[in-house]
Amino acid sequence: QWRPKIYLLPVGTNKVRLRARSGFGNNLYIDNVCIKLQINPVSQTIGIQTEGIWRNPNPPVLNDTFRVYYHRVDFPNVIVDSGKGVIDASYVLTFDSPRAESGNYYRVVKHRNAIITWSANGIFYARGNNTSYNFLFPAGQSYGNNMAPIPSQIYYAMYSGDVNQDKTIDGTDVGRVDNDAANFVGGYVVTDLTGDSFVDGTDFALADNNAANFVAAVEPPGASPLISTPVESDNS
Repeated sequence: QWRPKIYLLPVGTNKVRLRARSGFGNNLYIDNVCIKLQINPVSQTIGIQTEGIWRNPNPPVLNDTFRVYYHRVDFPNVIVDSGKGVIDASYVLTFDSPRAESGNYYRVVKHRNAIITWSANGIFYARGNNTSYNFLFPAGQSYGNNMAPIPSQIYYAMYSGDVNQDKTIDGTDVGRVDNDAANFVGGYVVTDLTGDSFVDGTDFALADNNAANFVAAVEPPGASPLISTPVESDNS
C-alpha cells in the first residue's frame, strides 16, 4: 500500500532525514523522491450545490461548506490534494489546492449530508492558473451522471440525504432525519438537508425519496482508497 506525501521545505534546506519506527516488524520502502521548485498556486472555482439547499431565486441561500479532493486519473484511489471553501450566492465554490502538481485529476466533492460526487472525467489542472468546473450545468458533468435534476430547471445538484456519509442513502439516514424531525431538532445539524436550520417533513421527504430510489455514489473503477484519509470536520 503506497501513500504519496508532499512536504513544503523551508528555504535553505540542504538535508532531509526520513525515519521510520516499526512496531510489528514491517518493512518501509521509500521511492520516487522528487525535490522541485513549485509555482505558487492560485484559487480554483467549482459550481456546485446540494439538492436540499437549492433555492430559486438564489437568495436566501445557506452558504455551506464543501470540500474538494483531487484524485489521480490513473489511480483514482490516490488523493493528491484537497481544499475546502464556502459557496457564494451564485453556487460558486472557491478553494485552494496548495500541493497538487500540474496534471489531470478527478474533482471529487463532499458535503456533510450529500452523496459524494465525482467529475465526469479528469480535468487538467495547470498549477499557477485558475481552473473552473461547473457540476450544475449542463447534464453529464458528474461521473455516471449521478446528480439530481432540479425541477423546472436545467441544473443538477448533489443528492441530499447521506447523513452518515457511507456513500448510500438508505433507511439508516431516513431514520435519523425522521427522529430529529419528530423531536423538532434545529440548528446546524447534518439532518437538516434544506439548510433552513430546522429538521422537518421536507428534509424527511428528500431522504425518503432518494432512499426509495436506491441513490448511492457512482465512482470510477479502483476509486476505493487503499488507506483511509482523515477528513476535517466541516461543521464550522
